[in-house]
Amino acid sequence: MNSLNTCNVTNCKISKAIDIIKSRYSAVIILSLYKGEKNFSTLSKEFDYLTNMQLTRTLNLLKNNKIIIKENQNYKLSDLGKKLIPSILELEKWSIENL
Repeated sequence: MNSLNTCNVTNCKISKAIDIIKSRYSAVIILSLYKGEKNFSTLSKEFDYLTNMQLTRTLNLLKNNKIIIKENQNYKLSDLGKKLIPSILELEKWSIENL
């Protein structure tokens, strides 16, 4: 059976993926961590337009979904998170060209 025929809001894998990255700052944090691991303070300075609460919520969302890992006070991309990079870069390219 074609997975497109059975995809609905509760079981569609793309819905789950979009839920993870739809958080307003998830994609930019993922791209930032793609450049290297960072601690909270460094991320807070880089994203100075975010409150600590917004940054913490986004990091927790990404951590809970196994996109990032926290080790020794530093955040870094997990192997799963690294697999998102090509898609996020394509989305960035699309948005630059079309928005």
